[in-house]
Amino acid sequence: MIWLDVVNVRFDKKILEKIDYAVKKGLYKSRSDALRRIVEEFLEIRKDLFVEDKLTEKLNLDLSDEALESICFKILSGKKTAAELVKEGRGL
Repeated sequence: MIWLDVVNVRFDKKILEKIDYAVKKGLYKSRSDALRRIVEEFLEIRKDLFVEDKLTEKLNLDLSDEALESICFKILSGKKTAAELVKEGRGL
């Protein structure tokens, strides 16, 4: 059995109504299950939030937060859309 830490969180009534609705529809087993899975999905989608830690680990750099943020911004931003980059990568 996997032991999970418990976190007490307060939510606006409107958010809980949405969570309860999703549970009632059978999308999740319980409020806890719903919130846990929603957070997991968000963290999977927003992997970029943790790129700084991985970058310093892999490069073994001791950079200030500002310097690292600047590097990440340059890497993660650009003038081309994802579709344009894919098209360019495929040589189309």
